[in-house]
Amino acid sequence: MVNRTQYPITVLKTKGKKIAKTFTLGIFGPPDKVNIFYSHIPDIDEIIAEVSGRIIIDLPGIVFANRQIPPTKGGIFIPIRDDFGDLSARGIHLTAPSIAIINRMNDVAQAIWELIRRGELINPIEDINAFGNELNKLVKRNFAEFDFVKYDF
Repeated sequence: MVNRTQYPITVLKTKGKKIAKTFTLGIFGPPDKVNIFYSHIPDIDEIIAEVSGRIIIDLPGIVFANRQIPPTKGGIFIPIRDDFGDLSARGIHLTAPSIAIINRMNDVAQAIWELIRRGELINPIEDINAFGNELNKLVKRNFAEFDFVKYDF
């Protein structure tokens, strides 16, 4: 059984490592403005309206995109509170090749948000380079490095 305190780090060392082999990690914020940057996504306004009162605006949105230019596969995740008030993710425009990969992306996003909330990672909206350095140190360099990208609104 995984120690609850260590769980986000374990997720990053296992699932994060697999995701990082194929996908870059992008950060954007505030997450409630995702519809401005991604206005080309069908039904984006409706998706945001559906969760608008539950979006956690002090955490970043996370984008996973494959390394093709332009990207053809990936997913966008925004932090929300679930029906019980707990941290959760809302996936938007999920084009990964399988449900298993989408679930891994979701878990990695939630692990990153949990570590930011605990103060164990700097919020990448404040400093993307420090975030990348801290993330790699936190997982003791067992983490396959993401290409960190910051999207500002």
